Amino acid sequence: MKPPDRAEKLLIVNSSNKFWGAEVSLLIFLKSLDSINYELVVRKDGEGFSSELQKNDLSYSMFQLELSPFKKQFYKSIFKLVKLVTGGEISSIYANNEDLSTLIAVLKILFFFRLKTYLHIRTTPNMHDYYKKLMFLHDGVICNSHFTKRSLLKRVLFRFSKKIHVVSNSHGQKIVEREVTSEFENYFVSVGRVSEAKGQFEVVKALKQAGKKIDSKYLMLGGAPDSDPHIQEINSYLKRNDMQDRVFIYPFKKDLSSIYTNAIATIVSSTKETFGRVVIESGVYGTPVIVRNIEPLVDFIKDGENGLIWDGSQEHLIDLLTEISSDMAYRNFLGSNFKKLVLEVYSDDKYCGELKKIIQASY
Repeated sequence: MKPPDRAEKLLIVNSSNKFWGAEVSLLIFLKSLDSINYELVVRKDGEGFSSELQKNDLSYSMFQLELSPFKKQFYKSIFKLVKLVTGGEISSIYANNEDLSTLIAVLKILFFFRLKTYLHIRTTPNMHDYYKKLMFLHDGVICNSHFTKRSLLKRVLFRFSKKIHVVSNSHGQKIVEREVTSEFENYFVSVGRVSEAKGQFEVVKALKQAGKKIDSKYLMLGGAPDSDPHIQEINSYLKRNDMQDRVFIYPFKKDLSSIYTNAIATIVSSTKETFGRVVIESGVYGTPVIVRNIEPLVDFIKDGENGLIWDGSQEHLIDLLTEISSDMAYRNFLGSNFKKLVLEVYSDDKYCGELKKIIQASY
């Protein structure tokens, strides 16, 4: 089986219909392409991404893609993709998430390796994940950070390391000037699902320990349902310690411009990240960040120059929050330096240009 001789199009496959970080990045990439040069397939799972595609007048197909080769639907998915490749002048496939690796690898084999395939790995793999995902069969592997690349190559003698490319996510944000709003004032913010891994509860406890030393509020954007045990634990803690007028949990908002622009700083307290999109989103608005001392978060930040690095202890976090909230000149200095870095290094044009260079399809 082989693709058409004059195949020129790129087939882009997304493994979800939810509008998360991977879909934000993909939307940026799609906007940079001419619609006649690609076909987009979105897995019929969840909702949100298809709505964004419609808003931007971008065409797509939806399949009930099965990602596991141990299920019958997997082979139906292969059949649908084979028909699309042979009938659509497809020469290359860009898979926007690592969970598509097996599906796309089988497709590549069916076309006797004449089909070029590129896999975007957006999570840091566990020790053996990259074996079962067959990532080394692909013509190119794209990582969001050098940390992810190092994780892929750890304990592996791999002579094809040139296949692995690092393309940092773009900010994908509308640039606005700092404004004053009446909805929220004098607050720190965290953006992302409230969970133990994201570490927001540690920030809450630090504020409790600081007492009147810090009078700022704390907003968590992206809260889980109230039935979530971790949310219940935080709410109980807030009630017991009379902190309900200082700490607030809200659902995720699509437009975070006013939240970022008016925050004292964004706190990224995660214990594990693969890139840290929230960090660069904050930088777009000139809002400094306080990040836990983990890779790849510290790849963005020079401590005391364009942000602050937290060692993970409550005492140190209290010191950082106190320092930045009491010295707005210092806060603005950090934010200004970070904004300059983000706009130079993490632009949409740079992100799309680097992806196109790797995929090398016709645009």
